[in-house]
Amino acid sequence: MGVMEAYCVKCRTKVEIKDGEEVIIDTKRGKKKFMMGTCSVCGTKVSRVLGNA
Repeated sequence: MGVMEAYCVKCRTKVEIKDGEEVIIDTKRGKKKFMMGTCSVCGTKVSRVLGNA
């Protein structure tokens, strides 16, 4: 799998996800698959929606 990127709100740019893991979250519109981890620049939590689970 290639490098996964997400938008960091603190850095205001797309950054590489560090220590990422796939998580399934039950939302009001159904289950969604997310990639959650930390920003490689500042260490803030970042997440990216991967699609329906």
